[in-house]
Amino acid sequence: MRNHQRTQRRGGGGGTAALGGDGSDLISSLPDSIKLEILSFLPIKDVFQTDILSKRWRGLWHFIRKLDFSLLPSTPQYLQDLNRSLTLLKTPKIESFQLCSVISAPYDCHFHEWIMFALKRGVKEVNLHFSRQQEGIKTYILPREILECRSLTSLMLCGCKIEFLMRHSANLPSVKTLRLMYCEIGSIGLIGSIDHLIAGCPTLENLEILGCYVLAFIHISSIRNPRLKYLKINQINLLELDIDAPNLVSLDISGEFFERVSLTNVASLAQVGLGLEFGWTWYNADKCCEILWKPLEAIGHVKDLTLSNTCVQVLALQALKGLPAPTYNGKSLTMMTALYEWELRGIANMLGSSTNIETLNILIKSEFIVWFEEEFVEVCNTDGDYWKTLETPFHCLLHHVKIIDITMEERELEIHNADKEDLDYYKAYDKETNLVQFLLKNALVLEEMAICIYKVARVSNARLLRQISRTIRRFPKAPSAKISISYR
Repeated sequence: MRNHQRTQRRGGGGGTAALGGDGSDLISSLPDSIKLEILSFLPIKDVFQTDILSKRWRGLWHFIRKLDFSLLPSTPQYLQDLNRSLTLLKTPKIESFQLCSVISAPYDCHFHEWIMFALKRGVKEVNLHFSRQQEGIKTYILPREILECRSLTSLMLCGCKIEFLMRHSANLPSVKTLRLMYCEIGSIGLIGSIDHLIAGCPTLENLEILGCYVLAFIHISSIRNPRLKYLKINQINLLELDIDAPNLVSLDISGEFFERVSLTNVASLAQVGLGLEFGWTWYNADKCCEILWKPLEAIGHVKDLTLSNTCVQVLALQALKGLPAPTYNGKSLTMMTALYEWELRGIANMLGSSTNIETLNILIKSEFIVWFEEEFVEVCNTDGDYWKTLETPFHCLLHHVKIIDITMEERELEIHNADKEDLDYYKAYDKETNLVQFLLKNALVLEEMAICIYKVARVSNARLLRQISRTIRRFPKAPSAKISISYR
């Protein structure tokens, strides 16, 4: 028995899992092509140490095609050894190069050298991610050569400064994926810097711009980028955004827009997320409505549409002006809301203009942004349940909506006497339950309503949630409708 237990421990240990029955090293016996693929998943600091594993690994790293300069030791001696080791690489082509580092000594003086090493070997994928640990450290300025690399197919940049575009346009004929995150593009007062970069990528299919600054305009042209399929522009402030993309299938835009959002020639769009934000007042309310109206009108055909709560609020403003939302003919609609009194008209406005939706998703969260002034809030306030004031049911609810998915947060209640029998549980979730009751009553072909209440309070109000569940299940509903309520 003792020998059997010893054998079990030996066979289950992590250090012997790669050994064959005769004690041979199975991993070292693999073909060199597979071992090189294994090395591609290791940071460069570990790759150079594989010589000590066995004779079969010795010198194999000279032919690696993927370089990951992350988690580097900061000792001067190591950096000196690293640069010496790079000169020993024999592979003529580099598939990918990744550099993730803090901008500080002793690294930053080597960045340019490492990047140029990859560029000279026809690198296909480059991922540069720079961060600063303290204020006052200058942003890393991207070498001009990287945007003139004809072999690149994927370029991801984070925390860089691209300032040479005022004199040169990019020349990246093979790039299909371009991601720019928290980059400084051009300089203050320079117009069109980002356009110069995008125009230099004629085969671009996937473009993502996140949190970049010193931008005024973005123009996507079908002439310059005819193959663009996926576009994501988030967390930015722009004067104008113009998109002309006949092959675009997915679009996600969020940020503050001051003048215009124009979508033309977007017949291929299937999925759209709109998170437009507006620093509005009563004096520019018409402008806010105009900024939202034009893109909504252009995407009425998309299969899946998601609207942020700021868009819902502007739709409420349009409703007050007697303007219906543009017609939406898609199958799936998602709206984000805090269920503020002044947002309910926006939800109703969008439902009234939606003709064919089969799936309705509503995300309720109290921390969503509020952009409106007190005057607007006072005009929108109603006495009692707003949904009971609606005289005509919505066409989409009566004839098309089959699935409703509602996600809401658990409220943190201040209950001074938890043992009180007549505690009014219902009022704690009156906004949510009023909406649920309205939807169940009018969704005549509904098949399923799923409600998820996720926990944000420190102490779960289990008693209240059970009461809410019982209340919802008693609401009138279509005979075919099933209700499921879950907690996370």
